[in-house]
Amino acid sequence: MTIACLLLAGGMAQTASAEAIKVGNLYYDMTDLGLMVAPAVSGEYSGEISIPGSVEIDGERVEVAGVADYAFFDSQLVTSVEMASGPFYIGRAAFGGCNGMMRAAFPETLVTIGDEALWGCASLTDISGDENVTTMGSGVFRDCRSLEKYALPGYLMEVPEAMFDGCRALRRVELGPQVWRIGELAFNGCVDLENPEMPPMLEEIGDRAFSGCASMTSLEMPESLMKLGVYAFSDCSSLTTLKLSEGLVSLPEGVFSHTAVNRFAAPREMVEIGLGSFAGCDELEEIMLDGMLEKVDRRGFAGCTALRDVKVNNTLPPVIEISTFDESVYGSATLYVPYGCAMIYAQSPNWERFKRIVETDDFTLTSGVARAVAEADVRLYGRRLYIEGAGDSEWRVYDVGGMVVGSGRGRGALTLDEAGAYVVAVRGSRPKKIAVR
Repeated sequence: MTIACLLLAGGMAQTASAEAIKVGNLYYDMTDLGLMVAPAVSGEYSGEISIPGSVEIDGERVEVAGVADYAFFDSQLVTSVEMASGPFYIGRAAFGGCNGMMRAAFPETLVTIGDEALWGCASLTDISGDENVTTMGSGVFRDCRSLEKYALPGYLMEVPEAMFDGCRALRRVELGPQVWRIGELAFNGCVDLENPEMPPMLEEIGDRAFSGCASMTSLEMPESLMKLGVYAFSDCSSLTTLKLSEGLVSLPEGVFSHTAVNRFAAPREMVEIGLGSFAGCDELEEIMLDGMLEKVDRRGFAGCTALRDVKVNNTLPPVIEISTFDESVYGSATLYVPYGCAMIYAQSPNWERFKRIVETDDFTLTSGVARAVAEADVRLYGRRLYIEGAGDSEWRVYDVGGMVVGSGRGRGALTLDEAGAYVVAVRGSRPKKIAVR
């Protein structure tokens, strides 16, 4: 007789139903993956749970493959679980809602942990034996409110979605160098999480991944980081120091909103700052926007009432909305622009709202971050203007009244019909004044 038939028929062992068999104090079920610990058919699991590597059924030894989906779900009287060597699988919400479980000791054979496997284990403080896990679902430790530290298994290439969502006591987490992605909501609401060290090969941080991490004070991104999710670090109310990767090209909606960041320097390659990216950062005093920036969306710096220096190292004014800055900032802050560009900004939509516009070549924040200003490659032959070496950068030509008389992108040429003075502005380069006779 096969093992599957023994399980269905019951054999010599006690059976609770046609689909589950009881051996010792645990129920088992045969699945496509093998023999699994199953939900209790009568009564409730409680106390210290010991899961063997194999069980004997009607004289035959059967290996235990793992723990089935929802096997111990909401078993609030379970205090610990220990698995012998052999099982390799823990199913979806297998221990979900086990509020009284304080310890989970897994075997070295374990390779898969399903979605929300230990969700809501509010007393869990001790986890061991998961070093060889290669696959982990979303929300595995969600709302484990007593968990204080965790080291991600070395075979995991990413932090799954909502892995530690709501783990309020989590203070330290070790992310291996192999991690390239941190999923959305991964550390959402981890209010005690101290400054985590970002993996050196990290490429992506998902939506709200660190939102509400109120104990985080500084953040340094690796140069490999290319993408940030919306509200990724919103409401990190103690976050004061911020260093982004130079290759980051955009900031999404609300990414650093309601933080304590006091200075911000946009990476050189950044082209857009999104809706409300720094909204509510009422301690932000200085910002520096670099030469490739093309747009700052609505409410990008709304509520940043402490802003006093807005430095824009860009000969072409980025597009801003009236709500990008608070009305009070337009009146109180100083706008610093490259030499030869004050007239351009004074004629540009919404930039003209700044009461003080100062030309400078010193684009350095008090934190020491500096940006050089390159020279535009502009040549004039008679009344024919040639712009070389601009790559794919945008350029504009202004007359003395600040009106745009020509524009383009990349290498270009323009005929200037009228004599007079002009300013040629290539994004990312120093403006150049020319005279046409």
